[in-house]
Amino acid sequence: MRKFAPVELNAFFAAGDAELTAPATVKVIGGSALSFYAPEHSTNDIDYVENAALFEEACARLALEKSVVVLPLQRVAVHQGPEGLDERWEIAPVTPPLKRLTVLIPERHDLALLKISRGFSHDLEGVYQFHRVQPLELKTLVERAAEGIRTLDPEPGKVVSARVKSAGWRNCGEPHEQLFCIRDAGLMHGSERAET
Repeated sequence: MRKFAPVELNAFFAAGDAELTAPATVKVIGGSALSFYAPEHSTNDIDYVENAALFEEACARLALEKSVVVLPLQRVAVHQGPEGLDERWEIAPVTPPLKRLTVLIPERHDLALLKISRGFSHDLEGVYQFHRVQPLELKTLVERAAEGIRTLDPEPGKVVSARVKSAGWRNCGEPHEQLFCIRDAGLMHGSERAET
């Protein structure tokens, strides 16, 4: 599957912005959000949450043009994240600056917990990539994880919260060891799943 570099991601958002006739917002998660924190990270699609009809329509128009590389889009119905995620979205530093489209990404600690909650090796590697660029604060990760990781259900407005055990959280030494300690402390119910 083809991977898209951050420069292509930026160009795609810029092209989508140019197609819009009214202001629109898209909340991006996954590898495309991670690309804004880790410049060397590439992604194979754009995962987003919530309704983004205007952006979807703009992308459909772009798909008819041959001059623009259109990234695959996937609306994610179910995802996990820490309590308070909805209050901490940040505007992605898209280059060049956009006029009508607002691209929101999770705050970096929230994104780390979103990726860690999947528990796949490529998700953990992605977190480590942006951890190397700007170290994550273990205290913040622990506090947010202890507040609870919630699962958003496809049913509108339905939220199921799951508390995590605070026991086992500790400073594990080197930064990369801390990230794996967070995974192994019981937060990641998906960490033992086989990758698909």
